[in-house]
Amino acid sequence: MPLITMCGIPASGKTTCARRIEEYFRKRLAEEGLTGNRVHLINDNSLGISKESYKHTGTEEKNSRGALLSSVERLVSKEDVVIADGINYIKGFRYQLYCVARAVGTPHCVVYCGTPVEKARIWNSNRPEGEEEYEESVFDDLVSRFEEPNDRNRWDSPLFTVIYDDPDIPCDAIWQAVMVKKAKPPNLSTVVKPVSETNYLYELEKTTQEIINQILEAQKNNVDTTAPIHKYQQDAYIAGYESRSGVICRSNDDNKFENTPEGRKTTKLDQILLNGNNITMLIPGGEGPES
Repeated sequence: MPLITMCGIPASGKTTCARRIEEYFRKRLAEEGLTGNRVHLINDNSLGISKESYKHTGTEEKNSRGALLSSVERLVSKEDVVIADGINYIKGFRYQLYCVARAVGTPHCVVYCGTPVEKARIWNSNRPEGEEEYEESVFDDLVSRFEEPNDRNRWDSPLFTVIYDDPDIPCDAIWQAVMVKKAKPPNLSTVVKPVSETNYLYELEKTTQEIINQILEAQKNNVDTTAPIHKYQQDAYIAGYESRSGVICRSNDDNKFENTPEGRKTTKLDQILLNGNNITMLIPGGEGPES
């Protein structure tokens, strides 16, 4: 499910807009029968971040952004909708949020609350009783550093602009963009690569050595035999072998290994190239040698 990134100057109506989007998505998910999908609204209030932390001191402001980013990383998935309701005034930070969604393979969009500075200043000073407001100096500083989104940037696209005096929020268009449209495949740079087991190399070397030992033993005795492959429910069939070059490869028919004389072209997998009685190369797959 998607990540919806809110952005705008302080007191521009982002939280009000985010709550209306949240309400629309909850209702629409219920109508679509997607009752197992949740909607998460993340903002400074839910994270316990004070507006004092946005004073241009560096560390506290960075910690505030880090808390929002960590929460998004924890909640974003292909099942739930996440609304990141913050100032998100730095385009580099919006790019980080975009990369989080891209890495998961879920759609992303930006909702920009376009409110004039003086109107937002009035809203900030007229907040309901008990609601924290930005100090005048903090408000002016954040406004001066706000980097307006641009839909030509991939991390700001698709972009939906909500004008402060427009009673309608394009909730249906947002739904179509993030719920219907297919997400872009993740970049290789953002994909979390699966971690190999700690004993991977040991198991690989052990299995390879067992197969090699069985092949050498069969060559020494020049008899047909089967050799169990470590951890696999199949046997390697080792044909009687003369002192000549050739390829032992898996058969498509019976999932066993068979002797292929040198010169025959083959496309079987798990090939082990022999040269006389010596193994000279281990081929992971492809075609055998040609004369």
